[in-house]
Amino acid sequence: MGQSSAITVLTLLVTKMTSQNKKITCFFLCLLLILTTSCRDKEAQKESHYQKGMEYVQGGNNKAAILEFRNAIKIDPKFADGRYQLALAYLKTGEVKQSFKQFECAASLDPKNTDALLKSAEMYFLAKANKESRERVDQILAVAPDLSSAYALLANIELREQKPDKAHNAISRALELDPLNARYYLIQSAILSARKDFDGAVKANLKAIDLETDNI
Repeated sequence: MGQSSAITVLTLLVTKMTSQNKKITCFFLCLLLILTTSCRDKEAQKESHYQKGMEYVQGGNNKAAILEFRNAIKIDPKFADGRYQLALAYLKTGEVKQSFKQFECAASLDPKNTDALLKSAEMYFLAKANKESRERVDQILAVAPDLSSAYALLANIELREQKPDKAHNAISRALELDPLNARYYLIQSAILSARKDFDGAVKANLKAIDLETDNI
């Protein structure tokens, strides 16, 4: 039911009530209108801050973008896209701790945001928190089973935990999904070295070099 329809219904009800009940109903009707208008205004303000933030990002002014995204999530703390963009802006300005916090929030609010999950997983990996990193990789693969970057990170986790065979399986899957990614061949090279397959490791390194040369 639209706002105007709701008001019409309530008005009809008011005409059938006693004087005292009319006063109470009118009070709540006014309150409803105030709250509805306030919600609309806040939503518009949130969207305005968000759009300004995106404009600043496109213009390369990440510090200004941070202020706008922060204003947006102050209005709506559960604004997943706002927190995600805030995290990216923090990352670009080198504020890693703040970036990590916002990636975690964005991922918890929107579990389908695989990039937020991946960024969190990578940060956990860099902090040598393998368990937490693996948990987020599992979350990613549950909703995006063909995301090559998740398998590449999983390969690094398995390699760090001295499980070269599992690491090999993970990087092989990453390369199946993205066979032209030079970084994946470097990971494969490290894994093959751990498996004592030095000839294979050299070949993987050369493949990475060829791909990087092609991109120059």
